[in-house]
Amino acid sequence: MVGHREDAEEYADEEPTFRPITFTELRKSLHNDARLSLVDIWDGSWSGIDEMPEVPASHVVTHLVDDLVDVIEGRMGGALVAVNGYLPTEWPPADPTDEDEDGEYTYVLFVCGNDVGVLDIDRSC
Repeated sequence: MVGHREDAEEYADEEPTFRPITFTELRKSLHNDARLSLVDIWDGSWSGIDEMPEVPASHVVTHLVDDLVDVIEGRMGGALVAVNGYLPTEWPPADPTDEDEDGEYTYVLFVCGNDVGVLDIDRSC
């Protein structure tokens, strides 16, 4: 039996829009996403985001992002990479509502020959 989302009918008519991204852009975007999460934890809001310093190079999240991208690129190097959803490629990032995306879920698709991988980013909690 194939599982499905409980709210699948609500989204049945929506066609996902994937846009191409490189591994370099993915790494930068995931660092920005982690930085956004830390801003939210430290500051509690989007205010003052322009002045928010970079995540320190020694911070664990920096190593986790790099390790994740290294593992994916090691297994799927040369893959076509596409993203659906909010993934902040620039700093300061645009508010997800400005891009007509809810910002809660992002899917990164990797296709290399017969191999396919998906990175599911869930910001709902």
